[in-house]
Amino acid sequence: MTVILCACLVATGIVGYMAFSLGVSTMRANTYRLSEADIARYRLTDFPLEQAGRFAADYARICLTHDATPGAADQREAQLARYVSAGTDPTCGWNGEGTQTVSDASWTGESEPIDIGGYAGKARMMTVRVLTTTGSRVVTVPVYVADLQSGDGMRIVGDVGEMPQPTLADAPEPDEPADVDAGLGDALVQGEFFQQFFAAWGDSNGPALQRFMTPDATSRTSSGLGGTSTQPSIQEARVFLPEGADQSDGTYAWKTGEVAEAWIWVSWRTPGAGESALETRAYRLQLVKTTQATSPSQEWAVRDIRGGVPDVKGG
Repeated sequence: MTVILCACLVATGIVGYMAFSLGVSTMRANTYRLSEADIARYRLTDFPLEQAGRFAADYARICLTHDATPGAADQREAQLARYVSAGTDPTCGWNGEGTQTVSDASWTGESEPIDIGGYAGKARMMTVRVLTTTGSRVVTVPVYVADLQSGDGMRIVGDVGEMPQPTLADAPEPDEPADVDAGLGDALVQGEFFQQFFAAWGDSNGPALQRFMTPDATSRTSSGLGGTSTQPSIQEARVFLPEGADQSDGTYAWKTGEVAEAWIWVSWRTPGAGESALETRAYRLQLVKTTQATSPSQEWAVRDIRGGVPDVKGG
């Protein structure tokens, strides 16, 4: 009986081990690997895209800068020579005539592998958008990277090509995010809440900002512009009611703790740009009613600020 029991235990152990081994084998065989489509979708690659994009943009900036004055063309070719490999056009396609200045060049985020012998896995066509005095240009720049891990050993390995501009389209007219509380907006403007907040925010005046911020305000709210823009003037303000707000009597009674979104258009003066120069910028504020007081300007505080406002008609 003992012998039979031992034999059974041994058999059970063998079966268990085989099952475990099979499970491990199956698990290893079924280990998930990203497909090429996944890699393309999530832009996962060993290729140092951002570094190559900056390299391509720097080259495109020199390439599309044209200056026919004596010595300038030679200097341009000397700069280009530091980027290109043998066989690449040393003039980057320019015949030496005319003038063109580049104000900006940046990688668009788009790239395409160069799958030819010697380059596969280490070279990509980088798409660069260049703003020049003659208009906006889109060019593709072939970039090779010798060391993918460090990003060292970059070279331009071919001639650039100009591509079409992104297609433009008419955008639909959006709806207002909510009804506007015109009374509250006017009260905050007339009480100079917005003007005083933006004056402190523009100057990054920490002590002054504390009067207008919630304790959990974001870093964007507390940091400000550091004096790059000054003397704000409120051009327009819209404060939106919460969704489903009851306005049966024509007004809405805000409660302490409620949150409102406000869109504010502010005109700024920029030091150094001239005394008469004004720039209007738009912002989205998250406001919190922190207390009950006699004036709305004493009841509200800013929790967050974001730049940009969508083009919404009416309101």
